[in-house]
Amino acid sequence: MQTIICTSGHIDHGKTSLVKALTGTNTDSLPEEKSKLMTIDLGFAFLNEKITIIDVPGHEKFIKNMAAGANSVNLVLLAIAADDGIMPQTLEHLNIISHYGIKKCIIAITKKDKVDDVLLEANYKKIKKMLDEYSFEKLLIVKTSINDPSSIKKLKDAIILESLVNEKKIDRGFFSYP
Repeated sequence: MQTIICTSGHIDHGKTSLVKALTGTNTDSLPEEKSKLMTIDLGFAFLNEKITIIDVPGHEKFIKNMAAGANSVNLVLLAIAADDGIMPQTLEHLNIISHYGIKKCIIAITKKDKVDDVLLEANYKKIKKMLDEYSFEKLLIVKTSINDPSSIKKLKDAIILESLVNEKKIDRGFFSYP
């Protein structure tokens, strides 16, 4: 069974860079996205033959595109930058995720190489506390940097492991994506 993952998170928290580090695919394909260094429309990448990642915009101006990408997914990959921490759009995205009833979430604390260990740990604790307000069945937090291959491998392994759990669900025999 195909596992569909949707990225989520505030603009500039590294969603597209994270997808590129995981898959080798730059999901920003529009010329405007490349010139502005900002995701505008949905982008698609494949972690492997059974895992699809939908990269969504993080800017509030494109929240409708984010909501379209968050529909019918098995798992959310929420990026929260270590140097910014929780931002207003982080909460908006979490509310959209909750509204859609998505129960599995992996948090990638991105840009861990941009902060010292004290700030990284402080943001980790704030994120854990914030997540207590949401009812995820499965929740994992991974500290990452696109410049640290071992952290990307740890994140990739967590995604693959979760997709194996999803694989055991009954296959309806058809693919439907609104």
